[in-house]
Amino acid sequence: MSRVAAIWLLTLAVTGCAHTARITVWQPASADSRELGQVVVMPFTGQNGDVVSASLTSRLERGSVYQIVDRTDLPMVAQVSLSEKAPGEYEQQALAAARKTHVDGLIFGHVFLYECEVRSVANGEVLPTRRFGPERMFGNSPYQERETDWMIGTVGVEYRLLDAKTGEERASGRVVRDFREPKGRKELPAQDTVLAKLVEECLDDVEQHLTPHKQTAQVKLATCDWKLHGRPEVRQGCTAAEKGKWREAEEHWNEALKVDPQNHAALYNLGIAAANRQDYDRAEELIMEAIRTTHCDCYETGLSQIRRYREDYEKAQVQRSQDVVTASAQ
Repeated sequence: MSRVAAIWLLTLAVTGCAHTARITVWQPASADSRELGQVVVMPFTGQNGDVVSASLTSRLERGSVYQIVDRTDLPMVAQVSLSEKAPGEYEQQALAAARKTHVDGLIFGHVFLYECEVRSVANGEVLPTRRFGPERMFGNSPYQERETDWMIGTVGVEYRLLDAKTGEERASGRVVRDFREPKGRKELPAQDTVLAKLVEECLDDVEQHLTPHKQTAQVKLATCDWKLHGRPEVRQGCTAAEKGKWREAEEHWNEALKVDPQNHAALYNLGIAAANRQDYDRAEELIMEAIRTTHCDCYETGLSQIRRYREDYEKAQVQRSQDVVTASAQ
């Protein structure tokens, strides 16, 4: 290979969007929560359903989307009990009681899976998992005994958010979480601990469907070729951003711009940093400047990605403000 070809390949390797980092983004609720100010979480049916619904109530109380009302504060709603009623009758009686107390929404749920056991599993045996399908069980060592004790747990939760005034279903879902762990050098966790962990994992998913929330997303960062001044500063900024040290990263990229105001990689990365702060106007401005300086497909892709995050952010903020206004107007 000629020296020119080698340099060209090296340039391709170090130019563009090679590094990755995670930024904070907002995800809107998939539930239609419009005009649902006061909401009551009804006791879930199924094994430990009352515990699961109490945990969901606590989670939603900590947020600002719904005004969660304790059903014990509403005697007419609190008197509605599942007892021997069919689920449909239970829901209709609860909705009728909610309308008389000016509650806007009710959350119903059912724990349809709640199991955990220690099972002796043959090495290589295939066991079904509720979430991912069959899973083959292998021990930690090819020299171990033919059978191994495994802690195997599964929790499944169904939920529905209903408009109390119309009975319309605003959201529904079904969540399953599995736990699989072989007995090794340390003891297996207690079954209650496993079940509690799986319940919380299920409720993580339920809460994310019902409320707008923050999460992280992976983005690509830009590097620059050997011809650009400020390349070491750009690289140092990427290293800091990969570790989540965004303030330090921005300092490095700003230093790169002092060396070369046309450093497109520094401009692009500063745009990503602005998006991490949800300053999307500044993010688009910087990324567009990077594109005008040097057109790059990965910059165009990054700009489209940031615009999608902006749309999600704006939708989430509208949901939050609408729900807060609705609750305060009660």
